[in-house]
Amino acid sequence: MTSIGEEIHPEDDKSSFIAKEVLDNKDGTLLKAHLPDGYWEESWDFLTKNWIPLIANAFEFFEFATFAYEVEPISHNFSNGNETIVWVIFSVAFLCRPIGGIVVGYLGDFVGRKPAFRIASISVVISTFLQGTVPSQYAGGDTGRHVGLVLLLMLRVMQGLGIGGEVSSGIILLAENSKRKHVGITLGWLTVSSGLGFMLASFSAALINTVMNDEDVIRYGWRIPFLLSVIPGAYLLYLLRTLEETAVFKKFSEGGGPEASMLNANIIKRLVAFVLCHAGVASFWYVACIYVFDWLRDTQNAEADGFGASELLWIATFQNAVQLPASLIFGAALDVYGLTSMFILAMGSALAFGLPTFALLDSFGAQTYLMILGPGLLFGIIAGAIGSAAALLAVDIFPPEFRHRGIGLAFNLSVMIFGGLGPAWAELGEGYIPVAPGVLVGVCAAISFVTFLFFAQYLLPPENKPSFDIMCC
Repeated sequence: MTSIGEEIHPEDDKSSFIAKEVLDNKDGTLLKAHLPDGYWEESWDFLTKNWIPLIANAFEFFEFATFAYEVEPISHNFSNGNETIVWVIFSVAFLCRPIGGIVVGYLGDFVGRKPAFRIASISVVISTFLQGTVPSQYAGGDTGRHVGLVLLLMLRVMQGLGIGGEVSSGIILLAENSKRKHVGITLGWLTVSSGLGFMLASFSAALINTVMNDEDVIRYGWRIPFLLSVIPGAYLLYLLRTLEETAVFKKFSEGGGPEASMLNANIIKRLVAFVLCHAGVASFWYVACIYVFDWLRDTQNAEADGFGASELLWIATFQNAVQLPASLIFGAALDVYGLTSMFILAMGSALAFGLPTFALLDSFGAQTYLMILGPGLLFGIIAGAIGSAAALLAVDIFPPEFRHRGIGLAFNLSVMIFGGLGPAWAELGEGYIPVAPGVLVGVCAAISFVTFLFFAQYLLPPENKPSFDIMCC
């Protein structure tokens, strides 16, 4: 199986992916590796011509994170303060994502990447805006609360179906238009857009909680990000008219098109491999990077240590800001060292630091230095690393004629089980284990690490990359 970039850029010989120097030290070990000349300039040029999927990706993560950061005021509007019900509603969108992923995936593989992306994006933009308009306890009394809860649930279903197709479309559009030697940094930029969406969500929530009192946030402040989303959403839909179809789709569609059925042993084992490899990514994003702040507030009583709602949201904003440069650094490292080395490093870091960080916070409380170094700095770096590596794994593990359906199903199935439902699993476990969120993150990271090490890496195209124990110039 060829890897991304080779399908449409055969002139990119694998040996030219990196500029490298071999020093004669008797055993011929590759000692140094560095990026080829013009790497950053060419990458930036590609970005300026292919930035629309990045906008769409940022929009998706902005909405999902906004809902998660506003769980407390939303719960007072629709469930009498019961946050578990709101987390279940949050999870409903994830339950629908695999369905949306496979439906839009069929469109992407049989009709085109471009129309699939547009249909999914329209669904996301409309459903996001309407979530800010539903009646509630404070805008309709008990009747408003009941009607609003049903409408909110329906809109989350609509949004989940759309996002299930949009995220896979964005990954594919960027990767298939990229040369192989730039694909790591290209998907690094995709992870930057995810982090930017998270950061804008946490920033807006932090700002609202800082400038408004608690009562006003509960009454109407939580609606503001959803209502304002119509501005970038409308702009995104306008931009989507200019998208170009990928050369990869044109190539295999001209050759007879994709196979109709995914029910063959080769594709099924790739689906299983990716679902398990992505378990650690999904749980880290949605439990370690988002739910951790809800856990700190409710379970660890962080407010007693000086971290109320607004302070926690500012730490979340710092975490998301850290993720941006980390994504680019690890994206470039993917182009130098390859997917195998970098996925093992990234997931190994999540395994090594996820649960211990939760344990430290449980033992010492929300101390300022722990908050900055743990949920802030460390989690931000790891989120950027695993995001870039997972995106490249998604496009490399599936053949192009099955790629849209494969990513649409496997990516969203993993995010549903280990990400969207992650906060609900964590809340159920906290009655037995105080650091249940950390245990969940650790177990999922271990599953991903072992799956990739002993199974998934052997399904990937061969790499001509230096071993990771070399020194990078």
